[in-house]
Amino acid sequence: MKDDFKPKNGAKANNEGVDVTHDQVMRSYQIASDEQKIAEQNKEEKKD
Repeated sequence: MKDDFKPKNGAKANNEGVDVTHDQVMRSYQIASDEQKIAEQNKEEKKD
């Protein structure tokens, strides 16, 4: 039963998947952050 809990070939694949997902999340966060900055700049331009 203990052997079932040892990481097998799938462990590396899972770790790679986590890295990709994390990278995608960070890119999505960066894009959202950039869009927010652009939106704020547009608001400031409209005030003038």
